[in-house]
Amino acid sequence: YYTGFDNPAQRAGWVQYRTGFLSSYSLSNINNLSHDYNVGGSSNDTVVDWYVSPALNFTASAQISMKIFTGGFSNPIPDNCDIWFGTNNPNPTTGNFVLIGSLSYMQPKYVWLDTIINVPFTAASGYIAF
Repeated sequence: YYTGFDNPAQRAGWVQYRTGFLSSYSLSNINNLSHDYNVGGSSNDTVVDWYVSPALNFTASAQISMKIFTGGFSNPIPDNCDIWFGTNNPNPTTGNFVLIGSLSYMQPKYVWLDTIINVPFTAASGYIAF
């Protein structure tokens, strides 16, 4: 499976779930997957956005290969960007997702970093969530 989010076919099947405060910023999937937050937003902001893949067939353990670019002028505290694997439901509030990797605090900033995350599970139908 490959997606670069470069065209409608590569974006097909990916779904955003919003499980926290509904700010005006959400995930963008045009030519990459990105998220931005309002500068100086409320310290009580609880934005928890998930971006979940279409159902994928994992007949053996696998790897996720991606390029990561972090930026911004503030520390991402307490922000996180993690990768999760789930099997029974794509909705993170009702699914059984397991943390498989973290992309938080990657350094250096402003550089594309080649990154590999192992998916140590097999499932007839599974979901990758960011």
